[in-house]
Amino acid sequence: DPTANAGQIARHGGTRSYLSEMSPEMRTWLLFGGKSNGDLSQLQPMENDGGKFNNAGEYVWNDVLFRNYDGNEHDFLADVQLAFLIFLFLECHSSLEHWRDSISMCS
Repeated sequence: DPTANAGQIARHGGTRSYLSEMSPEMRTWLLFGGKSNGDLSQLQPMENDGGKFNNAGEYVWNDVLFRNYDGNEHDFLADVQLAFLIFLFLECHSSLEHWRDSISMCS
């Protein structure tokens, strides 16, 4: 969300954990919405197909997809669906948070 400030973004536990694994340059690039005048070739996910990203959201989506789901979008979709069903039938609030965060990451 381009209107959110860095303090709002870093409040979420999963986001803090994700950002803590990155270099300061990468965190800055992401927090400024992927806008930079410099060379960003070093800011690509380790396991991607080598493509360039137009914005921070595209980078995060591909990075998470390749790190956690081996690039398989169907596995991601199954994870989101399972999280919602676990919340719905077992009233597990951590599953709701996982579902909500996954959907937010996609948008």
